Order: sequence, then C-alpha cells, then structure tokens
Amino acid sequence: MDFSFTLALCPVADPLARANYLRAVINGTSEIEPRHEPERARQILASQLSYFPGGDDQMWEAAGLVNEFAMGMVFIVAGAQDKNVPLHVLSKVIPRANRTLVLGRA
Repeated sequence: MDFSFTLALCPVADPLARANYLRAVINGTSEIEPRHEPERARQILASQLSYFPGGDDQMWEAAGLVNEFAMGMVFIVAGAQDKNVPLHVLSKVIPRANRTLVLGRA
C-alpha cells in the first residue's frame, strides 16, 4: 500500500527517548516541564514496556524504523505542553518532516 503523505498526531516517534523521559520523572531527575507525576509516569512506562517486551533494545530498534521509513510528505502535529510526548521525544523526526505544527506555548 502506498501513501501520499503521513499525518503524525503527537507520535511517539522515539519510544526509547520517551521511556528515558518517564524514568527520569520517576527518579525525580527530569528537567522537562510540564511533566507527569511520578506515579502516572510509572503507569505509562509499564504500559509502554508491555508493548515492547524486548525492552530498551526493541524500543531503540523501533525508533530506527520510524526514521528509516518516514518517507514522503510528513506533517507532524505536536503539543508544546504535552506530558505524554514531550517535544524532545520528536527531535529525530521533526527535522525530517515537511511541516510541523506545535500547538500551545513552549
């Protein structure tokens, strides 16, 4: 199946970066604002790890697939204050996008 474009709405383009962000929130070392409460970060991380039973290696591999196959026209919509997918999680995919729209104040 061929696609003319991709519309990525707050994508978790780098699951490992997101997992590391959540771990930093849980450990109290995250400098990202706003951020989740540690208990909520723990819940999200547990859910994410159930999707990636291979752990960090599998999340790293998944991020590589996003970068490898993000071809064609890509339009990313992200939230400036998104606690689930902070902008730094999108840092590898935003430069490859044809257009990026960040909603809200950074």
